Amino acid sequence: MTIKNAVLDIGNSVIKLGIIDVNSRTLKSVIECNSLADCQEILTHYDVSQLLYSNVRPDFDGARLNTSGQIQVLDVQDWLPDDTIRFNADLDIGIDRKLACIAAKEMLVQPFVVATFGTATTVSLVNENSCEYSIIWPGLQLSAKAVSENTRIEIESEFPFTGYETVFNHPVNLQDSVVQGVYFSTVLAIENWIGKYEKHLQKSLDVVLTGGNSKLISNQFKSNYLVEPNLVLHSLIKIIDRM
Repeated sequence: MTIKNAVLDIGNSVIKLGIIDVNSRTLKSVIECNSLADCQEILTHYDVSQLLYSNVRPDFDGARLNTSGQIQVLDVQDWLPDDTIRFNADLDIGIDRKLACIAAKEMLVQPFVVATFGTATTVSLVNENSCEYSIIWPGLQLSAKAVSENTRIEIESEFPFTGYETVFNHPVNLQDSVVQGVYFSTVLAIENWIGKYEKHLQKSLDVVLTGGNSKLISNQFKSNYLVEPNLVLHSLIKIIDRM
């Protein structure tokens, strides 16, 4: 199987391997790896000569991905374009959020908002080619876990949110109450922030939802919000094509 390039999004909780279609320069497939060792095993089934990765884990060593010695492993931090979006250094925006904003720029009209749903939930505002504002708070699982670990309420499932997508699903126990509280407080918080942005700028905003939990939560937002769970991978493809 001839695949020259692959891209890898190493998040805090989820690792996504994107295999690039050699002709269309788009994602041929997206594979969620349980660990970096899994990614290494999967890569042995493809003829990959170059791998561009994004990483948010402080202890990660990219050389671990090239155990065969046949793959050129590149850190996107060294190739991040400086002619797309300006990021305020004082905000200390993670590489995953930067890449999501860079990819969103090609999909949306400015000003726009990128909301990410993963280990953390984030909201970033891009206007006039600058990330003017970005906020971050615990993601769905982290919030539920914090309640479970610090109160008498036990959350029985590692990912308990499926099936709670409607406010009319009335809580019948403490877990239901916590899960719906976390779920809908996230939805309402994001809508509130977007409303504040729109009032400040005096114009409506395009919005893209991304990250592992974006599809789960997207049906609570306006229908014109774009959902693209793999924005980081798409951004990596655009960058690898410029290298």
